Amino acid sequence: MSEVNAAAGAAAGGDGAGGAATKAAGGSPYLSHRQIMIILPGLMLAMLLAMLDQLIVGTALPRIVGDLGGVAHLSWVVTAYVLAATITTPFYGKLGDMYGRKTFFIAAIAIFLAGSALSGLSTSMTELITFRAIQGLGAGGLMVGAMATLGEIVPPRERGRYMSYFIVVMMFATIAGPLVGGWITSAFSWRWIFYINLPIGGIGLVYMITTLKLPARRVEHRIDYLGGVLLGVVSTAIILVATWGGTEYRWASAPVVTLIALAVVAAMLAHDVRSWRGSLRDEAIRYAVSPTAQTRWLPRAPTSRRPSSPTAARRSP
Repeated sequence: MSEVNAAAGAAAGGDGAGGAATKAAGGSPYLSHRQIMIILPGLMLAMLLAMLDQLIVGTALPRIVGDLGGVAHLSWVVTAYVLAATITTPFYGKLGDMYGRKTFFIAAIAIFLAGSALSGLSTSMTELITFRAIQGLGAGGLMVGAMATLGEIVPPRERGRYMSYFIVVMMFATIAGPLVGGWITSAFSWRWIFYINLPIGGIGLVYMITTLKLPARRVEHRIDYLGGVLLGVVSTAIILVATWGGTEYRWASAPVVTLIALAVVAAMLAHDVRSWRGSLRDEAIRYAVSPTAQTRWLPRAPTSRRPSSPTAARRSP
């Protein structure tokens, strides 16, 4: 998950809760306890959505296969979701650092809800896998968005206190997810394990739009697209190895070995690229702060040769 940065420029003002907290705290970018407790339920709902969806779907897979068929591709119902969420998570974090959390957090909730609605309407296994991937595109921003937003509104020394609320949500989802999924599938239909996200997510979406007021900011950073692609390759290869190994293919088969080799090569390339960029950054910093490094590359002006002694000066015409 990406590292959370403090809200830049919050001392300049803001609107709603963010602006009021900034003025009340004498320029502090963090909110008061009362304002944090107003925003916290929306963040907890987003966390609950992300956790429940991963746990509820597993209990309904036998019913889904009985209705849609495609048992050979059953694992992709989960794999497509996990892949999309894994690849998009770092981009949500970086874009939130650059342009602010609220826009991308709300967009993630909206994409997740759209994927949930489409998954419930699926008429074939191919459609369900595709819509689950769309759902995963939004899920990648739910957990990172909730935690990063908490990091922007809560002072560092108090974050552990509020993180305990998230831990309670995770524990509740871990216990209740399979139970709720089994009950919904038996009492209604497997489609309702996706439809149940709509009222919960809709409430969370409206709540976050109305209560989350963060100071607008724009931080100049560069997105590491090459690193993101390499991370996606490594994540995809590892998930496919875990999905296919020992089931669809033998562990020593060519597809599994190829995926393992691909993951290793991509990880090595990512490490080499990071090391190379780090050395370039260090060289640029050294050049910026060292007068010797700056003047070493500057052209030297021609100097006239001066006599070394008064005698030589008298002999010169």
